Amino acid sequence: MDGRDESFPTKDELEPVNPKQEREDLKNDAKEQVNTDDANNEGNQGDIRGVKASVRDSNMDYNAVTRFVAMKIFGLRKVADLKTLLWMFTYFASFVYMWVAHDRNSYIVRACGMVISAYFSFANAVIAHNSMHCAVFKSPVTTRVFQMFLSLTYGHPVSTFVPGHNLSHHKYTEHLQDPMRTSKLRWKSNFMNFLMFQPTVAGAVLKQDIRYFRLIRTRRPEIFTNCMCELFLVFAVQFSLLYLDWRKFMLYWQVCHFFGQYGIVTMNHLQHDGCDTAPPGDKINHNTSRNFVGPVINFFAFNNGYHAIHHLYPTLHWSETAEAHDRLIKPNNHPNLNCQCMFRYIWSAIISPGMRVTYLGEPHKFEFEEEPEDEDWMAEAGFYPSGKTALDYDLSLAIILKALSWHAFGSPLRAAYNLLAPEHLKVA
Repeated sequence: MDGRDESFPTKDELEPVNPKQEREDLKNDAKEQVNTDDANNEGNQGDIRGVKASVRDSNMDYNAVTRFVAMKIFGLRKVADLKTLLWMFTYFASFVYMWVAHDRNSYIVRACGMVISAYFSFANAVIAHNSMHCAVFKSPVTTRVFQMFLSLTYGHPVSTFVPGHNLSHHKYTEHLQDPMRTSKLRWKSNFMNFLMFQPTVAGAVLKQDIRYFRLIRTRRPEIFTNCMCELFLVFAVQFSLLYLDWRKFMLYWQVCHFFGQYGIVTMNHLQHDGCDTAPPGDKINHNTSRNFVGPVINFFAFNNGYHAIHHLYPTLHWSETAEAHDRLIKPNNHPNLNCQCMFRYIWSAIISPGMRVTYLGEPHKFEFEEEPEDEDWMAEAGFYPSGKTALDYDLSLAIILKALSWHAFGSPLRAAYNLLAPEHLKVA
């Protein structure tokens, strides 16, 4: 420390710097802080340093003042996440306004407010997805606090992305260990396949999430604690809003959050249905995901349209996926998998003519005549203690209520008792 006030930039920090030198500094910083939360790294694949070397660091697209504000004041790893914070703030601002001004707003304003809140709930679902692959902040503490507030915008604990997405869908894409595989949908109408995807896979994902967090309760207590904090914050806010006004709760919270969750899961269906299925860990076949490369969808969905590069390198920051797609995916995948407009694709694939075909235009064929049950990736990964199986960690309603009651009341009471009790009367 040289004694200067580090809250303000120095003259050297404000003046232009050598881009080559700064690039090296940023790469070194990325090596030290690829992800501040171990949970975010689980299930991620790929040599992220290698792909980062092949694309321009998105931080270099901003001037020194903007970089200082984003990285030094806000503690962001990427300057582009100023947009993330703005979108998150806008969600909360719009929600509070629509709730407070509900009675004096016209039906048209209420409807427009619901549409805006629904979009920002979807956008924050994408942000939640991105942040669980690549941390937004450098500080682990700030990351955990951010995830708690992000859970409010998503309406669900964002830590659940780890088992339901990072560890299963990414590693076993479209295989039986993937609870979100598109082959579960066998409707003759492709519109029904599109419409029913989220309701079809949601139960299996939730069951897997609960089993995973029961398993890691003692093995990875920090991840378990993160999820419980997010869960109870979401529950507390939900019940408070429900108590204050159930109508506003349904309009501005429940409906909008359902749309956000429904939208991000359904987009996964669009990006994988009719694509190749490669062996787990394969990095040669670039035809396993459909990409929506238009500027509009990627502006509003934080580059979530560039899906193939995301599956190959999940920890690559969203602001760098467009260039990485152009360099690494576009020259190697089938051009039919690079769609300019997602809505145009939905119209042709889902509505008119609405035929379920592969990206080559051939009839969709399934590996199994009847869709098998999900296979347990946790058993393959060696998650279970000796002598235990998935049946030991599946939950009945009674067990769920008991666990929630204990964590809500029993655990805090025991902690308070141990704090106040004499040493020889403390309980383990």
